Amino acid sequence: MFPLFPLVERAWGVGMATRRFSSLTILVLVILAAVFAAFVGTSRLRASDDPAQHGFDAANLDRSCKPCDDFFQFANGGWLKNNPIPPDYSVWGSFVTLAERNQQQLHGILEAAAFAKVASGSNEQKIGDFFASCMDTTTIDGAGLKPLAPELASIDSIHDLPSLVERAAKLQTAGMNVLFAFGSDQDFKDSTRVIGEANQGGLGLPDRDYYTRDDADSKKLREQYAQHVAKMLELAGDSPERAASEAATILSIETSLAKASMTNVELRDPKAVYHKMPIADAQTLTPNISWPAYFRAVGSAPLNEINIGQPDFFKALNGMLASVTLSNWKTYLRWHLLNNTASALSDPGPSVCAEILPSGSESPGAGVGTQPDRRASRRYPHAILDEPGHEKGSD
Repeated sequence: MFPLFPLVERAWGVGMATRRFSSLTILVLVILAAVFAAFVGTSRLRASDDPAQHGFDAANLDRSCKPCDDFFQFANGGWLKNNPIPPDYSVWGSFVTLAERNQQQLHGILEAAAFAKVASGSNEQKIGDFFASCMDTTTIDGAGLKPLAPELASIDSIHDLPSLVERAAKLQTAGMNVLFAFGSDQDFKDSTRVIGEANQGGLGLPDRDYYTRDDADSKKLREQYAQHVAKMLELAGDSPERAASEAATILSIETSLAKASMTNVELRDPKAVYHKMPIADAQTLTPNISWPAYFRAVGSAPLNEINIGQPDFFKALNGMLASVTLSNWKTYLRWHLLNNTASALSDPGPSVCAEILPSGSESPGAGVGTQPDRRASRRYPHAILDEPGHEKGSD
């Protein structure tokens, strides 16, 4: 069933799909499977109905190619020929099909829970109600941007650097990539310890090269990104003129962050991203970030030391916190909030979706805006990933 080299497949980004289905996903699948057992009589999915699966299928080979001439083509040519990229996907590979299969199984479990008659207050009832609410497009469309009103108000209330950093920290805890990244990691020089770590981040495009390359395709991509940002801000209620200006501001901020970031090649060197230091030294490096206050905002225990993965990035960020106006930072945070929650909000309609989700967009499953009948299939994967207990990690 799978090609011999599943990590080297049809397009860049397949590895991202691989990472999403980590051990956490398997754990969630096991937990939901326990719930599913209560509904085995009503579920649409049956293991006996599934086609036979194989760890290796000789049909994936391309025997017209000699292994010593091109082993990749020999090993995967048959699979590549028989598995063209679907028109509504930008990447395709064995791990994407695995992801799709897992999604279908989870969908069946949750849909069965939504329609089952179970005891009030039970886990089954909670899971079913949660999924049903995610799929209630009538109520979702009627709410518009109202679900974001508290967060938008919090962003609007930013009045100084401490409140800016605090609000960014709160958005980070909701999985949003703003300003920089923070988490825990093994101490590279002491495997018995897990330490706090701050790394470069804050971008809307996949990595720094999208902002720094000067070739024609990269310039066109940045123009399209700015147009996409502007369109999203228009959908949020801004005038076209204001939205275009805000998009330029956002691209400028993200470009400055990108230029201060290390390249992907540089990030491969463990020594280059290991700069463990006392919190006092981190404070000296970034006087515009109160680290004790930041730790409180993200819900971390107080730390005595931290690994600052890319000191030059944080020096640049510290300067930007002072030089970029609070108004522009609010615009930046507002965009990232909209971008990260758009899939759960109201549907703007197929004609608008066709503009903001063009065929071949970055995420698997995107590009279906011109097919209104597939709206439910676009929404249920987000409902699955948002299910309580399913942790959303950053790719």
